[in-house]
This record gives sequence, C-alpha cells and structure tokens, in this order.
Amino acid sequence: YTNFNKTKQIMKKKSLVTLVHDRVCGRSRDATSLIRLKSYKRWQSLALDSTCELERVNTTAVNCLETERISGRYMLTGYNEGLITIHDIAEVLYRKGAMLKSARLVSNSPGLHTGKTHNKSVTGVHWYPHDTGLFTSSSMDGNLFVWDTQRMQVADTFVVPSSSRTRHVYTHSISQDCLIAVGGSPPEICLWSVKTGAVTNVLKGHEHRVNAVEWSPVCSELLVSTGDDGKVFLWDIRQPKEFVFQFDLLNRSSMFKGRRAHAYNRVPMLKFLACGARFVTCCIGGDVKVWNALRGVKEQQVFQLELIESDFCKQLALTPYMDNTQILYVPSRTSICMFDINTGVRLGSLQGHYNRVNVCETHSSQELLYSGGNDGEVIFWKPSEDVVGGQRRVPIADN
Repeated sequence: YTNFNKTKQIMKKKSLVTLVHDRVCGRSRDATSLIRLKSYKRWQSLALDSTCELERVNTTAVNCLETERISGRYMLTGYNEGLITIHDIAEVLYRKGAMLKSARLVSNSPGLHTGKTHNKSVTGVHWYPHDTGLFTSSSMDGNLFVWDTQRMQVADTFVVPSSSRTRHVYTHSISQDCLIAVGGSPPEICLWSVKTGAVTNVLKGHEHRVNAVEWSPVCSELLVSTGDDGKVFLWDIRQPKEFVFQFDLLNRSSMFKGRRAHAYNRVPMLKFLACGARFVTCCIGGDVKVWNALRGVKEQQVFQLELIESDFCKQLALTPYMDNTQILYVPSRTSICMFDINTGVRLGSLQGHYNRVNVCETHSSQELLYSGGNDGEVIFWKPSEDVVGGQRRVPIADN
C-alpha cells in the first residue's frame, strides 16, 4: 500500500514532461513512474484501427473473446448458434493492414458441420492455462466441452447436473490447478477437475442463477461469484461448506440477513485486478463497484455509467500489469466506457460498433483492445499515435 500511494501521488502531481526532465537532470532515479505514465497515456488514447479486420464467417452476435497468455497470438471467439473460431492475430500485432482468416473453425451449420458442437449460444471460451493444445467452451445447452485444438474435436464433456428441466451454463473459469468452476442454472457452482473428470465440490449460496465466476489470479483456491440475486460471494475451496465473505453495498456486518452487493438484482460482470487484492463488479443498472477481497468491503470509488442492456454475462477488461494505474473498460450499449480504476473518473468512450457491445478484452503484452457485439464484428483498438484514420471501411447494416 505504501508503494501504491507513492506512485499515485507522483502521477497525480507530475506530467510526462516533468518526469522526463527530472530523469535527465538526475533528480529522480525512479524509472517505473515514467514507464507507467507513458503506458497509461497510450491506453487512454485508444482509437479504432480500420486497417485490421476479421474474416466474417457468420452474421450472428459475438458473445465471448479470449487471447491465450503464453504467446498472445491466438484468439478464441464464441458466437451465437454454437460457432467457435480461432484467429492468429500476429499480423495485427506486427503489421499494418491485415484481413485475418480463421485458423480453426467449429460450427453446427449444415455447410460447415465439424462434428460434436454446441447447439445453442456459446456463453464462454477459455484457453487452458499452461498450454494452447486445449481450450474449453460453455453454452446455453447445459454442456461444457474440453477441446483438442489441433483436431478441433471434443476431448471431454461436462454436463451440468440438475433435477429440473432448466439447465444452462452461463459462465465458467479455469484455475491454475486445472479446476473448472461452472455456474448457471440451477443456482450452484460445480467444481470440475480436468485431470480426473469428476466433480470435486458444489458451492451453494446463491438463490438465483449464477452469472459470473472468476478465480483469483494470485491464489488458485479463491473464487468470486455473482448472480441474479444481487449477491457477491468470495469462496475458499479448501472450506467449501461456507463462503468466506458475502459483500454488502453498505458494508454491513455478516449478522445482517438482507445483505446485497448491488441495488439492482442482476450482476452479470466480474473482473479481478492483476494484484488479486481487488475486483470489479457491474450490474444491469450501470452500477460499477470495486471490492476489497482481503477485507470483504466496498471501496469508495464512484463510477458514472448508463443503463446496461444484457441478456447474459458480459465481459469487462482491465489494462494488464499496471496494478496502480489500471484502466477499466466496460461495454455499455453501442460503446465502451473507460474509467480510472482508482478514482472512478470517466476517461472517455470508444465508438465503433453499430449494435450492442457484448464483450471487450485486452492483450496480455501489447497495448491492444478488441471488442465484439451484436453486429457480428470484432474490432481492434490501438493507441491513436499508431492508428491512421479511425473510420470503418465498410459500414454494416443494423439487422
């Protein structure tokens, strides 16, 4: 916390020119503040890159995105109607102007049928943490598939256990220990081991469907979940019978029975910060909150956001490797809002989609943001100094 406050005060008082001048004159030996401020300015100045496009293999909405963290080269994309694609984005990172064709494709349409696939909307795609040879996908059909990337075939299947007819998977997340947390309807979280293929634990606490789950980036035993009941829980799988914290909007004690994290019930968005000590949640009313995972309380930042229209879980994005100066990207209708995570100040918005934005994701090592929405497009955003022009080349009609 001392380093955090020191860096925050330095960046607040000094501009980029002042930091460079102090560095040249020998007044300051701290190079990290200069590097962080320069990176912060570039992330803040993102603009639409009209020279890079993804090949359109379908006209349905883009529901989820993820780029693998090993080399940062391959991007998974999940669409409506069970379509999943893998793109090689190396040309976007190192060239200007590229039409990216899908390297791998999974579809259940008659002309592109590739074997066992999802028959409903894909709600989540995740790479295997230690290898790009496997990835997972979940769907509204109640199935979670583990895929062999080379053959693009299903290697293993997990079916959500349910005694009722309603069975959907709205979200899933993979830990560093290869344990998959699966949430949806019914309102419980199943912990499924990829190594053994068995359910290790079932976490019960939500009253309505689970909308989002995410593992802590620094501790593989901690898990956060949100649901339609407006509740946010922190779980420790070493003590699965009861949650560690139930977060409350007013920071009331655990003895109060009506505790809720948001005034609006549905909480579809969740994202951990890179430090693992804090995480962000957002509800359909546009209420964005930052929570302290160590103390179980809400922090004081105030975010101003419009009403969020969502039928399922959306995906937030945070700038990587900048714990003290991170920027939060939140999909809001047809735009992406940018916020300073420490102050809650709105830094601007990104306009480029012709329909509702569903998902946004940042690259692990490059200053690159990509987003997808109901217009079926995946758009790339780069710092304005690296982009020539900011207009779409071929407008797409709203269906």
